[in-house]
Parts: sequence; C-alpha cells; structure tokens
Amino acid sequence: MKLTQKHMDHYSKCIAKWQTYLGLTGWNVTVQWDEDPEMDALSYVRPTVKSHYAPIYLCRDWGKTEATNEKLDETAFHECLHILLGDLVKVAEKNAPRSMYNPIQAMEHNVIRTLENLVFRILK
Repeated sequence: MKLTQKHMDHYSKCIAKWQTYLGLTGWNVTVQWDEDPEMDALSYVRPTVKSHYAPIYLCRDWGKTEATNEKLDETAFHECLHILLGDLVKVAEKNAPRSMYNPIQAMEHNVIRTLENLVFRILK
C-alpha cells in the first residue's frame, strides 16, 4: 500500500500523542518520509541520545500491509518506545562487547512487543 499525505498527517499526530504520553517531551522528534526502497520496515527511528534528537522516518510503501489509523497509531507507539528505551540501550551497548549488540537489540524489541500487546490487545 502506498501512503499519502493524509497518512503522514495522522501518523504525525500519533507520534505527538505517544511522545506526550511516554514523557518524551524533552526530545526533538521530527517525522519525515523515507524513500529508501531497500528499507524493509513500515517506519524507523534514529535517536541520538546525547542531543535528544530523534528523526522518525515513515516509509511510503507498506507493501501488502494496510495503513489503517490503528496500524499507524501502533507503528507510532513502536517508534516512540525505541526513543524511550534509547538511553537504556545505549548504556547497555556501551558496556557490552560488540558481539552483544544484536542480542541487546533483540531484547529491546521483546520489551517493545510486550508493551504493544499490552496497550493494543490486552487493555483495548
């Protein structure tokens, strides 16, 4: 599915909502389109913990995934959780050998998936 400006507008509102709910108001979060056809994601974030800057990229092409308002909201929540956990992941990676980076990132995603299930499936 190809996303439109209407999708971007809704996604940006979702990002702002989760940024507030998760206490990330000290972060400079921007949302922009990602045009990389090689990116295999719906969206992604590249937070810089030191400067508290987090550009979030929304991919225009979601393939077969339908970009419903609920899916956009869940995706925004996912990226904001990466920002929330950014400090923790950075400290863990700083104090771990490079060989542990992938397991640390896998653990981060486990926490994110657990919180997604809690918010969007269990508490709904």
